[in-house]
Amino acid sequence: MKKVIGSVLGAILLCILIYVFNYYNGKEQNDLLVYDKKQSFHGDFSVKDGYVVIKDSIYIKNKTAKDIFFFMEADMSKDYGLVTDKMVPACEEENLNRKKYFIKANSENTFAAFFKSKRGANNKKADRLPPENIEFEIVN
Repeated sequence: MKKVIGSVLGAILLCILIYVFNYYNGKEQNDLLVYDKKQSFHGDFSVKDGYVVIKDSIYIKNKTAKDIFFFMEADMSKDYGLVTDKMVPACEEENLNRKKYFIKANSENTFAAFFKSKRGANNKKADRLPPENIEFEIVN
């Protein structure tokens, strides 16, 4: 009986440790790059060949001691209807390829971002503000 209780308690403790590790490991990954909406600004948007192109200047801080390559996606939920995707990737200016960005260690920079999505039925952007949220994908 004691072995069963010990095994159950050990399994519960192991689950808690795994959860805590995953929580903080994911949080640390998300905190590598910080999007500063207050220092970012919306440029313009246009429609070309069935795609909406939203040009924004995105201010990002790298809080690590490492140089980082990354992709970014903007939360365009408030413009859903103008665009057909809620998360819209930053692309190369001249095509639909995702743009790979680079930021030096312990630095801050403003990046030109061309967020591109298929056009929806709406013709108006919700506001003249930059995205509420940017998600980053760290790459090599």
